[in-house]
Amino acid sequence: MKKERKRIAYDLHDELGPVLASIKMNLMSLQVDAAEQEIVDRSCKRIDDIVHNMRSISYDLLPVTLQRKGLQAAVDELLGRPEVRKHLHPIIEIDKEIHFEKEKEIHLFRIIQEVVHNTIKHAKAKTFRIVLKKHHKKFILVLEDDGVGFDSAKKRITTDLD
Repeated sequence: MKKERKRIAYDLHDELGPVLASIKMNLMSLQVDAAEQEIVDRSCKRIDDIVHNMRSISYDLLPVTLQRKGLQAAVDELLGRPEVRKHLHPIIEIDKEIHFEKEKEIHLFRIIQEVVHNTIKHAKAKTFRIVLKKHHKKFILVLEDDGVGFDSAKKRITTDLD
């Protein structure tokens, strides 16, 4: 299942995206009259919408940045997305010395992604803070916001790095 998700995410991102961009460029290069230009413009707008939706689906399946650059870059990308930035001011404190197997990085990213989405949807927060640090042979992940809801200080999760 994981390999299939990865393959689909890469196919959407690396295969279909460039093809659609090429089609859009071909459309934009056409010499047409004013009436036909409106059709070309609408078609280009639809291609842009498809590419945006395709990237969202690909990202939700498996962020390419997570696979290529790691957890820190994927979290930065997640919190830098316009739909997140318009709701939250992120504070990211991830210890650069922490390294995980790809499998654990995916799980951590999914946890962070879900909490960010829930924070936007339910917490009415302005600020979202992520802390990921190493403490002896354990890591500590703190996800907190300034919104409404449960007391996150009582909900700490730790696990062994091994």
